[in-house]
Amino acid sequence: MTSLDYLTIYLVAINILSSIVNIADKIAAKHNRWRTPERVLWAFALLGGATGSYLTMQTIRHKTQKKYFKSIMPLLSIIQIAVFVWLIVSKYNTN
Repeated sequence: MTSLDYLTIYLVAINILSSIVNIADKIAAKHNRWRTPERVLWAFALLGGATGSYLTMQTIRHKTQKKYFKSIMPLLSIIQIAVFVWLIVSKYNTN
């Protein structure tokens, strides 16, 4: 396996985990239970899970009223996708 394969597996996993954490926070909010701190949601996003977070936010309508989630999360997602695509393209252009 190449480093790009490992990166792909990591990104899939972190995005799934990011979605799960956001869903769990939404469920907790509905039931007045302990909430996941926003810094944890941001940590998952910054570690590569921004796309999972953003798609989940839009799907379950969670954190969509918070300006910084609404504006920064999609931007972070686009940046992460662009970097990943750039890595793929540059790998195949060198071979």
